Amino acid sequence: FDYYYAHLYPSLVHCSEQVKVAPLLIEYLLEQGYEVVIATNPLYPAEAIRQRLAWAGLPDDFAAYKLVTTGDNMHFAKPDPAYYAEILGRIGVEPDEALMVGDDPVNDIQPAAALGMNTYHILHHHSGGIATSGDLQQLYEQMVYHNWLETLHPPSLNSEAIEPELRGNIGALFGMLAEVKAHQWEQHPDPEEWSILQIVCHLLESEKTVQRPRLQHILAEDNPFLVNPHPPAGPREALPCAVDGWLSAEQFAQERVKTMEWLRQLQPEDWQRPARHSIFGLTTMLEMAHFTAQHDRLHLNQLCQTLGRCE
Repeated sequence: FDYYYAHLYPSLVHCSEQVKVAPLLIEYLLEQGYEVVIATNPLYPAEAIRQRLAWAGLPDDFAAYKLVTTGDNMHFAKPDPAYYAEILGRIGVEPDEALMVGDDPVNDIQPAAALGMNTYHILHHHSGGIATSGDLQQLYEQMVYHNWLETLHPPSLNSEAIEPELRGNIGALFGMLAEVKAHQWEQHPDPEEWSILQIVCHLLESEKTVQRPRLQHILAEDNPFLVNPHPPAGPREALPCAVDGWLSAEQFAQERVKTMEWLRQLQPEDWQRPARHSIFGLTTMLEMAHFTAQHDRLHLNQLCQTLGRCE
């Protein structure tokens, strides 16, 4: 395979055609400080995708992007919405803060929208100027001349997004942990922050004692009052739940499967069951289930920052 991608695959460049505005669009987004992900279906190794970026006239150095999905760094693929959830978990972004631009309604637009992302459907012809679809030139003009990104509104929460979020976050966790060296698990680059092992342990304990029990409480009792859990122990107090970080991560994944199996039993009306939270006020089963996914992403972002400072 290495020989093929080094010596034979480059000959396929003649099968491709550049879209002239694409490099301008990427350049504009990067200059404006947006985080750009190359979310191509992760069916190819990194070298193939690097070459395809070059064929398109785009930067082929992966460092230019927040993430480039490949067959080596992802656990899900299109059209599974968990693919998009895994991306969001890896880059620390909420679904309603992201825009998916793609040309395939089944692989790109529908699963991203199901997850709660804004979408733009690339058509291969000039459309009548519909805000969420058109060719790439129209998208570029809307962004550059009409400040279109600032006009996007967060999509409404929907129950179909919950399980893909919860699955995708597990993929994001294991993707990050694949980069952890043995000596880094218990490092504290900042003495006031948790180690990587402590972050994983917190996710495990929270799933067992806070996240799933809270959702079960909402189903078991009419309009219950939910007390916010006590703050977790500090970095000097929190004891690791296991000596082996991978074992803790596996245990977290197993607990997450239990949570998802329980959620699958809910009836459509159960998602709107009300509750009162000591901090968030009036809420619902759907909002609290989404909060579980947000809690994941909060600590995934913490893990990413910690790993980036480990030596």
